[in-house]
Amino acid sequence: MLAQLDATQHLASFCPANSRSRRPIDNPFRPCSCTLAAALTASRKGNFVNHQSLSAFIWSVADLLRGDYKQSEYGRVILPFTVLRRLDCVLAPTKQAVLEAAGKSLPDPMLTRASGTTFFNRSPLDLVKLIGDQDNIATNLLSYIQGFSPEVRDIFEQFEFAAQIDRLAKNGLLYQVTERFAGIDLHP
Repeated sequence: MLAQLDATQHLASFCPANSRSRRPIDNPFRPCSCTLAAALTASRKGNFVNHQSLSAFIWSVADLLRGDYKQSEYGRVILPFTVLRRLDCVLAPTKQAVLEAAGKSLPDPMLTRASGTTFFNRSPLDLVKLIGDQDNIATNLLSYIQGFSPEVRDIFEQFEFAAQIDRLAKNGLLYQVTERFAGIDLHP
């Protein structure tokens, strides 16, 4: 643990953002904006997101939530969105096959088979498409979640995610948070 702390402080102390501003390191475990930029750039290039860049990403979302959420409530947003993005990425390669099967009104077991996993999503939406309609993002996000197989919908019900979507929308944060998660690569 001490070695990890020393390495983190070492990296943070040599960060160009820290050296320019000469600001003290307020939290040695909190990645700087340079790390966040690297994480998002790597994600956009389709590269694997490592532990440090994922940590930077989570801190960036926490920064968005600061003020409207207590620190102890960040997980109510970050965890379900992380699960949603991961599921979104897992289903991406077979999305078209599932949509074709859903268009033929095939039963759920056939949609599961088409997805190549133990779950599916029959909605034509995904997180990237959701951010294309900022005015209807809350409605579309709820619709997207309802498109999942019953087992996955149950996960989001246990998260009480609909309440968090409403709260984010009322605070004007839903689009920003969704946009952040749509930009991170969580493919297997």
